[in-house]
Amino acid sequence: MYQPEKNQMEVFAENLLDVLAKKKLSQNQLAKKIGVSAMSVNKWARGIAMPRNDKIDQMCQVLNIQRSDLLADKSAIPNLSIPAAYPLPILGRICCGDGVLADENFDGLFFVDNSIRADYCLRIEGDSMKDANIRHGDIAF
Repeated sequence: MYQPEKNQMEVFAENLLDVLAKKKLSQNQLAKKIGVSAMSVNKWARGIAMPRNDKIDQMCQVLNIQRSDLLADKSAIPNLSIPAAYPLPILGRICCGDGVLADENFDGLFFVDNSIRADYCLRIEGDSMKDANIRHGDIAF
């Protein structure tokens, strides 16, 4: 049966609730451990807000999990198995030419093979690097 693609907040909410249940931790307990309000955690768990990257990192540390445990849509990986691939957050865009160096803004996930070692990736903006075969819309790790 066809299921429409989930947005990142829905994926995060589903994964957060799953991890909290497995760790037998309440939303209030998590909020206290990472220094945010219970309302913030509740909004994340309902899929109506997304935490900042530093809060995701704190959650991972407190819960002893990897970022992919919270960010990966495990139902949307038809051609890659989880052990062979992991998600990298796309954290914005980088300018190839004059302008701003990088603009940080979470823009989804990009799945890569385990042989690639990176913490995040950026989308290429512009075409000043086309002679080096780096084109507008490419992904840089």
